[in-house]
Amino acid sequence: RARSGETDTFDITESADEGWYVTEDPDVARFYPMDDFTLILGCNFDEDCGGNSPSVCERDECICAPGHYGLRCDYQQSETCTLLEVNGEALSSETNTYASQFEVLTDEQGDFVLFYHRPVYLSISSSKSNPDIIFYSGYRWV
Repeated sequence: RARSGETDTFDITESADEGWYVTEDPDVARFYPMDDFTLILGCNFDEDCGGNSPSVCERDECICAPGHYGLRCDYQQSETCTLLEVNGEALSSETNTYASQFEVLTDEQGDFVLFYHRPVYLSISSSKSNPDIIFYSGYRWV
């Protein structure tokens, strides 16, 4: 079991400079520092940004080449699922007020709309006047 140092919010990027800890027994509140663990947010060289992609590192931030995304440009749009569908068994007709199908949201140039470097999905053919939007926070779908 691991945890980060305490922060005022649930934004994982705020914990990058804080210590991370691990425990052998989750029932014991004794955590040991994870000295070899780091949360990498920035970059130092262009090679840090997607390896062989033409992405570049500018002022400790990866600027992704078209068709690439992610904190370090590790993902390609062409290899990303553009359609998501909720498992029918997970939906309850009595409580479900959300759409069951979503497609990736793109801008005028066809690039993914991103939130925290991850694609945003928009509901398909919803009967509601306002569509549903979902994205992956890194911990769960929101």
